[in-house]
Amino acid sequence: MITIITAPTYGKLRFIEEKRMVKISWLKNLMLLAVLFCATTVLAEDLYNATVPVETRASTERTRALQVALNQVFVKVSGERTAARNADLDPALRQVNNIVTQYSYHEESSGELLLTASFDEEAVNLALVQANLSVWDGFRPVNIVWAVVDVNGRRHMLTQSEEQPRVIEIREELQAQAAMRGMNLIFPLGDLKDRQAVTSSDIWGGFNSRISKASQRYDSDGIMILKLTARGKDNYQIDWNAALGREQNSGYRNNMPLSAALSEPVNSMADISANMYATAFEQIDEATLIVTDLKEVQDYAQVYAYLKQLNTVNDVQLVEFASDNVVFNLRLSGRLATFERNLSLDGLLLPAGDPTVFAENNAVVYRYMP
Repeated sequence: MITIITAPTYGKLRFIEEKRMVKISWLKNLMLLAVLFCATTVLAEDLYNATVPVETRASTERTRALQVALNQVFVKVSGERTAARNADLDPALRQVNNIVTQYSYHEESSGELLLTASFDEEAVNLALVQANLSVWDGFRPVNIVWAVVDVNGRRHMLTQSEEQPRVIEIREELQAQAAMRGMNLIFPLGDLKDRQAVTSSDIWGGFNSRISKASQRYDSDGIMILKLTARGKDNYQIDWNAALGREQNSGYRNNMPLSAALSEPVNSMADISANMYATAFEQIDEATLIVTDLKEVQDYAQVYAYLKQLNTVNDVQLVEFASDNVVFNLRLSGRLATFERNLSLDGLLLPAGDPTVFAENNAVVYRYMP
């Protein structure tokens, strides 16, 4: 059964829009080309959905479960793992029946009853902004996991193809925990090419340069390296490292159940990602971006499309170009520093060697690196 509940109309989050004169006559054609050369990003799914266990289908139990589910959505959308404990979100939780758009029940083969709920995106975002929390949109970095689990002295790599029962359990738990934070995790194929590039000994020995090189095949943004030792049925030792761009974190835990052991690296990677990508909507900066080394119309199109899809960019206006330079006026969701961290991660635009190409308006200068 699926019950539809219509949420009240919430005022849209509005941002100041300024129209500027375009100095290039073929701007419309350029924008059309941008569609053809759009930069590739990964859109996280189900950010505004959550599933929670329930005891019964009673209305009081349903309201409690919907509040738990909404708290899960607040964590995923804000990127803040403590969002569920933010008292400023209590008003939204009390109005959960107005924010939910639909819910359904599903009974597992084990007999466990689950409730899956979807929430109004606009209402969730508004509640987060009113609570002074960030809103992290659906474009999320992709993180690859290189892991080895030691079971009774035998080491198994965690790959898409590995069928060892402990490995399957770990892979599924990682996916479940990543979903709780709205993260994109991928695992190596485990084919001949992977095994020639990285062995379980490389992961266990911390040969990170080999792992980093092998990760290029998957075009990942971040890398998680896990070393687990199974001590019993649900008792693990874990040594981990999470890295994204120049940011990284590591840790060690012993005598931990699997869920608790894996929550450490997953939450650490999610925190690093959120610090780089999540933006507070009320902090809006303007910037002038000069991009050099553009040779073809397709280059302009790709850069324009790339800027348009960045979650830190609210509006892009192409205003001028001369020779192989192009000037964009940007309205940012967040600070200029956050926008520049995004550029450093993606690698399409790199800081120009000569920052004096344009000095007026404190413009930032980047060069195009296809």
